[in-house]
Amino acid sequence: MKRYFIMYTIVSIFVKLPFVHAKEFLNQEVKVAKGTVFEFYPVKSSKSGNGDCFEYGKECLLPLTKRPIFTFKDFEYQKYVEEKPGIRITVSEDESRDMEKFTRKYINTRLALVYNGKVVHAPLIRDVVSANKFEMSFCNENKFREVLKSIEPK
Repeated sequence: MKRYFIMYTIVSIFVKLPFVHAKEFLNQEVKVAKGTVFEFYPVKSSKSGNGDCFEYGKECLLPLTKRPIFTFKDFEYQKYVEEKPGIRITVSEDESRDMEKFTRKYINTRLALVYNGKVVHAPLIRDVVSANKFEMSFCNENKFREVLKSIEPK
């Protein structure tokens, strides 16, 4: 435990992670996001003012489908910090198959992660996701905190 903490401190200095993460992410247990529903939409940037778009910061993201391409509900997750803070998510085998199918179809497209009608993350799909465990990393710590707040047990 001590060795991990020292290594984390050294790594956090070099990759400029806030030191606060060191204690927060040591030995994080796996939790269940009960009652949490994430919807995923393939999106493209559009002009502001389009009534059909999701607002994401200063961007307007236009959904490429009318319905979400897949939905996660009551999934397992674990916080982590490596180069960037993130969340490891475990989903069911059915959800994993859906995710593989749609990430293959929408490769090199942004995917909006929507919670309560609001985009909380919109990464670019760079590769097919075919496992039932995957990671979402965040460049913006505020967005990371927002997603955590939405899935943490009340």
